[in-house]
Amino acid sequence: MKKKIWTRLISCILIIALILSGAIYESVSQSNAATTSIVIKYGGNKYTFAKSKQTSATVNGKKVKTTMPGVIINGANVVWVKVFKESSLGIKYSYDSNKKIATFKKDKNVIKLTMGSKTAKVNDKKVKMSTAAQRVYHTTLKKYYVMVPARFVAETLGFAYTWKNASRTCVIKNKPVPTATPTSTPTVQATPTVTPQMTSTIKVTPTATVQVTVVPTETIQITPTASVTPMMTATTQAIPTATIAPTNVAVVTPTATLVPTTAP
Repeated sequence: MKKKIWTRLISCILIIALILSGAIYESVSQSNAATTSIVIKYGGNKYTFAKSKQTSATVNGKKVKTTMPGVIINGANVVWVKVFKESSLGIKYSYDSNKKIATFKKDKNVIKLTMGSKTAKVNDKKVKMSTAAQRVYHTTLKKYYVMVPARFVAETLGFAYTWKNASRTCVIKNKPVPTATPTSTPTVQATPTVTPQMTSTIKVTPTATVQVTVVPTETIQITPTASVTPMMTATTQAIPTATIAPTNVAVVTPTATLVPTTAP
């Protein structure tokens, strides 16, 4: 009796284990399929994108987390608009579901992308693109996503765009703002001003001129023993700002009476 009970118990455990293992296997299989490939619809057609055709994005060094990966279409990386509208890039985004037009605004630049069209409007001017923007349907997640060419949008709005092929990642950054290089102010050394000294030379003729202060009515008599050097050269230094006051000069001859004269 006990053997039958144990046999039934073991059988039930095995059956439950088989059921659970099947459910787990199915869940893992679906998970692997979702991570290895995705199936999306756009333009009336269905497309399968393998893992090698799926991409990711980083904005200013931060990886953008999305439920919809980017995909490679016609050689161009096409990403979900979340990469631009919910990042630190400061982009204003809107979507007109009636006209199927996605609009991006940054500073003075405006981009309008019509779904399924390779012609974009940039500041009201038509510009050709290699790949059109698309509104796609994810068959597994059962959701619609607006996908746009990443490089075209980033560079048109003035951002730096880099593609890393090894990790299939696009890198979008704000361009560095150029900083003005400070110019050094030259140091001017003052040159000392030198006041030139003027030297004047006065030549004295044999009739020596002697500077004396004479009272108008006074007479000076010089004895014959006075000797005068025939050529005397007197050198005087005069500062330009000095004022020489005129003095009375008398011409002397032996035993002569000197009459006062005025020097130049």
